[in-house]
Amino acid sequence: MKVVLGSPGTKTAFCLRLAQCLFSVATIITLVVLANHGHVSPNSAFNVLSLIMAVQVIWSLIVIVVEVWARVKNKNLRILAIVTSFAVFDGIFAVLSLAGASASMAIVLHYSFDNNRCFPVGVIHCFKYQMTVVFAFGSWFFTAWSAYAMTFMVLAEYPM
Repeated sequence: MKVVLGSPGTKTAFCLRLAQCLFSVATIITLVVLANHGHVSPNSAFNVLSLIMAVQVIWSLIVIVVEVWARVKNKNLRILAIVTSFAVFDGIFAVLSLAGASASMAIVLHYSFDNNRCFPVGVIHCFKYQMTVVFAFGSWFFTAWSAYAMTFMVLAEYPM
């Protein structure tokens, strides 16, 4: 199986998973800070984003544990079934995190430009909302990169 940047069992794959996990945790932390101050509506896109990022953290931690186990035991993770499952789940999480981040970005843009609620400082914590969206897009970027690498590896096994 071809080795690409982000192949399972490599240092790059471990760094990708760690970055996914850290950006997802950072998104959740900023959302918790906003929720503790009463700035998140109970039925907004930010709640969907927090659910998506929580599942993303769980998935990333599971794959990090598998990556570490494979490196310690010298096991090969570049088996077609494993790479295919990584590609499918990474693709699903990439689409979900992009959807959550985009919906949250729409709310931030609405607060910032349509309602002018951000410009009198102190009305809404716009910087925290913006940081939440930045972290969510960071998580999406690393998840999409991983999904792309896994999909490329699977497709490289089947020459046309």
